Amino acid sequence: MRILITGCNSFLSKEICNSFLSSKHDLIATNRIVLDASSKEEVNNFFLNFKVDAVIHTAFSGGKRNKKDTFSDFINNLKMFENLIQNSDKFKVLINFGSGAEFNRPNGVIGASEEEILNFVPLDYYGIAKNLISRKIRESDENFFNFRLFGCFGKFEKEDRFIKGSVNRILKDEPIIIHQNKVMDFFAADDVCKVIDYYLDNFNKKELPKDINLCYNKKVSLKELSEKICTIMKIKSKIKVLKKGKAPQYTGCSKKLDSIGIELNGLDKGLLTMTGNMVKND
Repeated sequence: MRILITGCNSFLSKEICNSFLSSKHDLIATNRIVLDASSKEEVNNFFLNFKVDAVIHTAFSGGKRNKKDTFSDFINNLKMFENLIQNSDKFKVLINFGSGAEFNRPNGVIGASEEEILNFVPLDYYGIAKNLISRKIRESDENFFNFRLFGCFGKFEKEDRFIKGSVNRILKDEPIIIHQNKVMDFFAADDVCKVIDYYLDNFNKKELPKDINLCYNKKVSLKELSEKICTIMKIKSKIKVLKKGKAPQYTGCSKKLDSIGIELNGLDKGLLTMTGNMVKND
């Protein structure tokens, strides 16, 4: 397949472009400079000049922990999606990446099923845009799919992300720092690519879920995750929790993904691979 990937500067896009998918498919990775997905003219011109079989939409606006979302982020996220699907007659399948932000995060998200997004109206601009996009995908009769991530990790994630940051602290002989313990889903980027691969091969199957949570069945807290990292790196547990109690949970229900039967590596193997690569390159 020839596949357009939006947002190639993002962590997730880098993981996709450097995975086994790059040898199986012809990937056209674009960023805002090459293709501004929020520009209707640029998107239309792209599809006039390039023939693709599929679109993997990872580009997004807002959604950063340390920066408040704006109304422009809301509009840009909707524009990007609309501009792509208005050209749906020019490709066979679209995979959009959603977020646990589609639920109301401040109150916690506990094992939320895909259907529960219909019960929520997020209070932030990023979350409401992602929620509206997911609803549209669910209502569509076309081969549009939404992959919802709550947390993801891989070798291309930023240095300040929890898992990479924790490994780096251990390599510096420093304790892992947890602001406040919480139960949270982390999904390995390698497994994201496995799910993408399955959907690209089977997108015409009517029973394939259009909206799916990418998460594992077993949930772990940040402290448990830290202990796993320490065990893998064969060091005595060095974890410092700054605030007592637990912050609101942030997890999804994995039943739909489990029912498909894709052979995933899982959390432990994903952690083992990532820490092994980081130690080797240290």
